[in-house]
This record gives sequence, C-alpha cells and structure tokens, in this order.
Amino acid sequence: MKKNERRLHITIAALLLCVTALATPAKKKAADLRLLAAYSQQIQPGIPGGTEETEYHFVIVWQGAKMPESFFWRGENGWLTCETLKATAKGVKKAAGEMHYTTKDLTGEIKKGDTLMLNPIKGGKFPVPSAISPKTKNTLYYKNSGSKWIPVPVKSMTVLNSGARE
Repeated sequence: MKKNERRLHITIAALLLCVTALATPAKKKAADLRLLAAYSQQIQPGIPGGTEETEYHFVIVWQGAKMPESFFWRGENGWLTCETLKATAKGVKKAAGEMHYTTKDLTGEIKKGDTLMLNPIKGGKFPVPSAISPKTKNTLYYKNSGSKWIPVPVKSMTVLNSGARE
C-alpha cells in the first residue's frame, strides 16, 4: 500500500469512529428522586365569600447520594418553593382516590431512601430562574450542591375531594 492510500484509510476509519460516536445517544442521568404520588385538592375558604384554592402535594423517595438544596414547583401559576416534610404512608388507598400520609418536620439531612412530601407554598419572592423556559409547566425542580436545576415532569395528577387528605 502506498503512503497516500494508508492516510486515506486512516482518515476514513477516523471519520467512521466520529460518526458512530455522534450517532450513539448519550445516556441520561437517572433522576435523584422517584415520584410516588402527585395530587391536588380544592380547599374551601374559611370565611364566607372567600375563594377556593388548590393545594398541590408530591410524595417522593429521595434516591440521590447528595442532599438536595431546594425543591420548587413550576405549575400554571408561577414558581413556588416547596415545604419539605418527612412522610410515612398510612394506608394508601389509590382505588378510592385517597392518599394518606403522616408527615413530620425534617430533623436532619435528607438521606437516600427517605420518603418526603413536597408542598408548594405561596408567598415567596423567588423569581423564575432564566434557565427555566416560561413554557415549562407542571414540573418539579430540584438542585443539588453546585448543580443546575434538574426537572422532573409531573405527567399525571390525582384530584382529591375536599375531605380526602388527612
């Protein structure tokens, strides 16, 4: 083989390797959480003439090695910080449209395997980060130390009747 033919063969082989590497889809990092339940509930006003409000609740199992810094809910009405509580299942009855969890305040770090309830709360003054598209809705976001915002789309939400949640 001549020198020019060897170069041509090496160049073609290199190009084929590059094309193969580009064509192979990158593996997506597994989420640090697993969503167990997502539900909303209409809350009746405590005073006559008040307006009903919708509360959202998410039950997750934390699967990450690092403790999360914060959780946010990007729903239809803005960017809300989430109150984070430790959750324990108490007779979950999905067939009846009821989900019962007891909750308590966190008393330490979040560890792998912890079951948590995330409750978006109103009243915070947290602007939507510029990295989050205004078109994105119904998505939980969390952030680990030094990470970007990590989205977890919520594809379905159970709607509970007013007295279902304990």
